[in-house]
Amino acid sequence: MVNKDIINSWPVRLGGDARFKDHVLTTTFSSPSLSNLNAEDPFLIAEEQNGILTILGVGRVFRKKYSQEGTSFYFDSYLPASQSATLDELNISLKGSK
Repeated sequence: MVNKDIINSWPVRLGGDARFKDHVLTTTFSSPSLSNLNAEDPFLIAEEQNGILTILGVGRVFRKKYSQEGTSFYFDSYLPASQSATLDELNISLKGSK
């Protein structure tokens, strides 16, 4: 069931500080803003290649785990993008991407 109160998602740009594998998003940085992310929050996952951000998929967090190395977000669902779409084509911008 989709939470109808959710009108936005957390955008994530993979690379350097963030990687995604086997339904787990791992960040190697620590930030107070990470404490605002909660179970059932949606994520929009994008990857940058040659300066172009492409959507890989969307997922929903069911658990987060803090460690000395960073923070891991475990997804209970993940839907890969069925077609390549860039964030520019969809008029979506990530902080610091322009």
